Amino acid sequence: MRNRLTTALLLVAAPLAAQQKIDRRIAIAPDASVRIINMAGTTRITGWDVDSIAVIGTIPVGASFYFGGKGQVAKMGVERKDETLAEPGSTLEVRVPRGARVWVKSGTANIEVTGLRGEAECVSVSGSIRVEGGLKLLIAESMEGNLNASGPMEIVRLKGGAGTITIRGARGDIMATTVGGAIVAMDGAVVRAHLETVSGTIAYDGSVDPRG
Repeated sequence: MRNRLTTALLLVAAPLAAQQKIDRRIAIAPDASVRIINMAGTTRITGWDVDSIAVIGTIPVGASFYFGGKGQVAKMGVERKDETLAEPGSTLEVRVPRGARVWVKSGTANIEVTGLRGEAECVSVSGSIRVEGGLKLLIAESMEGNLNASGPMEIVRLKGGAGTITIRGARGDIMATTVGGAIVAMDGAVVRAHLETVSGTIAYDGSVDPRG
């Protein structure tokens, strides 16, 4: 009985042990351009009132993490031996200055962005993308995952395939296109909107700015 219990504990602990922890920080300009690549897992970006980038998380054993930058530019990412494998993935928790311009790329990894006032461009093949805040510009694309944009953003450009596009609280210029996914826009007061789908549905619940 004891041997069986020991074996079971080892099997449960094995996936946890097969991860490397990361904890890094650098100083950066408040409006720096930040490039992030994490193909599988989860990437969370949070804006904060500090002129630095801090990243913590875990990556699989055998993968490598690169991170560097200075002044107006910074980049980070995870490199795995075989990017075609969906698992195990990496989890990155990244804090950047609120005014930063962020570019994020993934394959299957989900992307979450909150608290930014600058610009964000997020690209994923099958992962979901969720962005909250008052950004000047948001560009997001996922062929299979859902896209969710929430907040008084000035310019929004969303492109989807099979997933649903949801837009909440838009106050500026929005454009959303899908192939088969639905588009739902609510609580908005847009200046200009272009909503287009090939075979999905479109629903708008909001108003149009007097200048619209």
